[in-house]
Amino acid sequence: MKFFTIVFISGIVFSVACGGSKSSDSVSGSTPASSNSTTNASVNNAPQAPPTTTASPSGGAFSSAQVVTLTCTDNQGSGCKRIVYTTNGTQPTFSPVNGIVFNGASTTVNIAAGTTTLRFRSENNAGYLEPDRELVYTVSSTGYTYVVTSAGLARGIGPNPTSFINEVVGQSILDYATDSTTGMIYAAAANGLYLSTDAGTTWTRRTTAHGLGNNNVRSVAVAGGKVYAATDGGVSVSADNGATFVNKTTADGLGNNLVYRVFAVNTNVYAATWGGLSISTNSGVSFTNKTTANGLTANRQKSVFVSGSTIYTGGSALGISTDGGSSFTNRTFADGLASGEVVGIYVSGANVYVAMYDENMNNGGLCISSNGGTSFVAKNSGNGLPANDVNNVFASGSTIYAATNSGVSITTDNGASFTNRSTEAGVTTTYSVFVAGSTIYAAGANGLGISNNGGTSFTAKALGNGIGNNSGNAIIVAG
Repeated sequence: MKFFTIVFISGIVFSVACGGSKSSDSVSGSTPASSNSTTNASVNNAPQAPPTTTASPSGGAFSSAQVVTLTCTDNQGSGCKRIVYTTNGTQPTFSPVNGIVFNGASTTVNIAAGTTTLRFRSENNAGYLEPDRELVYTVSSTGYTYVVTSAGLARGIGPNPTSFINEVVGQSILDYATDSTTGMIYAAAANGLYLSTDAGTTWTRRTTAHGLGNNNVRSVAVAGGKVYAATDGGVSVSADNGATFVNKTTADGLGNNLVYRVFAVNTNVYAATWGGLSISTNSGVSFTNKTTANGLTANRQKSVFVSGSTIYTGGSALGISTDGGSSFTNRTFADGLASGEVVGIYVSGANVYVAMYDENMNNGGLCISSNGGTSFVAKNSGNGLPANDVNNVFASGSTIYAATNSGVSITTDNGASFTNRSTEAGVTTTYSVFVAGSTIYAAGANGLGISNNGGTSFTAKALGNGIGNNSGNAIIVAG
């Protein structure tokens, strides 16, 4: 699928708690600390330990302004003396004073819209000073844009971010899912499944030690209060928001333990595996595998999409089932599909769009059906597309967007003609395309391209905007 100028908000209002007093370098009567390093003072042979300051809430992404409480805990016995903090990312110090100094053990900070870097530290009455701590707060009432890259998950404010903060740094993220009920984010990576409870600010990694079938997680889906991870060792199912997993393998009905893609709707789970399409109707407790014996042209399946009661699965051909997977009707080259492998499926009503990729780069294309998949018309470089290989497809209303090896192709007449956007518009090789409202997002080899003018031009967001890697794999717009 997955950038942001860090905006520091001026005019932040600070409130006082616990009957103390606040000061800053611009306010007379401030009480500076004797130094910015731990002193050698002691009280009655008490341990030489600095205090510890905590913040609540502890950083993250929020949809409304926050009031952060800073609380000092003394670890030495002399009691907390004062707290100093800054909201512009600079180091807070008592002497010389930099930031807001509060005389007491607790204070509050109001965090407004935008991104605020809060740094803070405390001093006790014996003169011991803790190292400064740092938390980042992001407040947006317009949601967030996430870009999945080969170096992490980048988060930007709103539908058209000016810059991004890269998360899960250093990991190749392959897929991404959100739980609209809990607000949790799940990122599938080559070394495990990452979980975030604070909109991507902090992450916890899950591995085979937590029940995953394999640390290589190719896909993730959330439905009905369950989390499903497609791994190289099976489908791993969590009923506790990803804290622990129970792994399902061929012993539970999977066609193969190598699972490319997982798709879930309510209690139904669909796993595209190396050995067939495996279907569960009981939230992943058990699976029934569908193979060539059920009509598929090949057992190896790489993609799956479900629309209503119709199942679409892709490998070397497109398999369609209207009876819960008991039988499949295959669509192949003879039905208008291009040659290659089905790597992307999108369905909207009676319109079925299939992205085909050929490793030899001789064929592939965008295949379009307007009759529920009965027949297709293949589009490639010979009739409008800039390249044969199509990596993904997305549709919004009557407009179809194809992510190709040469950019983004857009059609408003069901493929009769295409408008192709490539280097001249700010995009090149594109792996995924997503549309939210009037904004088009294209993730590709050069990062994320954002268009607000129907795809006429794209503004590139890449390493210089905070994305961890220029190679973008997918996009999600939430909120």
